[in-house]
Formats: sequence, C-alpha cells, structure tokens
Amino acid sequence: MSTNTNETYTGCDDEYQMLQDELEQRYGPAFAQDLIDQIKKVDTQDNFYPDYMPVKAASEVLETFRDDAQDALTHLQTQKALDAKAANDSSAFHMQRMQADFKRLWMLYMLAQKGYYHLFHRAMEQYQTPETKQQPKHVADQAISRAA
Repeated sequence: MSTNTNETYTGCDDEYQMLQDELEQRYGPAFAQDLIDQIKKVDTQDNFYPDYMPVKAASEVLETFRDDAQDALTHLQTQKALDAKAANDSSAFHMQRMQADFKRLWMLYMLAQKGYYHLFHRAMEQYQTPETKQQPKHVADQAISRAA
C-alpha cells in the first residue's frame, strides 16, 4: 500500500472498482465508498472486525445483484429461444448486448459475494469460542461415579 494519497495502490482496489462504480450509480457515492472501505479493511487489516450494519448492507447488495443476474440470465435464455426462429443481424446484435449485460451482472454478483463473505467471516471471528475437548464417555462416567 502506498503512503502517497495521490497514488492508487493495486490489489483489492482494482478488483472492487467495478463494484464500487455500480454501487455509486445505484446507491450513491457515500454508501459505495463506505462499503468498499469496509471490505478493503477486512482484506488488509488483521485486527479489524466489521460491525453488523456493513455486513447487513453487503448482504442486501448481494441479494440485489443475484436477482439482477438471474433476471438477465432468464432474458438471455428467452431471447436465445426466440432467435433460433428468426436469425437476422439486429437480433444477433441484441443477443451480444444481452450477453455482455449478463456477464457484467454476473461479475458484479461474484464480487459482491466475495466481499460479503469476507465481511461475514471476519465479523464472526470475534464471536468464536475456542473448542473444548470432550472427554470420552467412559472417563465422564468414572468422574460421575467418584463424585457419588
């Protein structure tokens, strides 16, 4: 990570830029910047644990992108079935546009999913309890018989 604020650093910035651009269009720059900053902190800081609200916001964004990607896939499949009947240049152009739209929505969904699970797992780490070893049944029974 660069110390100069005018430089951009590579890594998680580049892969989340497309997601941030889409979030800015849908929800505004403040929400997009806050959510992406939370995801970047989880990726880069070992001692950072997100609060409930960023995780919930990422969950809602994930659901939105999943629905959009599913709708785009349904439209694409429907259009493919219709284009099988009539093959002309305008339908081929329309099909290419629909495929590109689906690929973009699918990529956004995958990025949102990755960000959500990073946030979720890190948030849950702070509530993990250490595992305790269970004693075998015969050892537990002996302890009970000694106490009696």
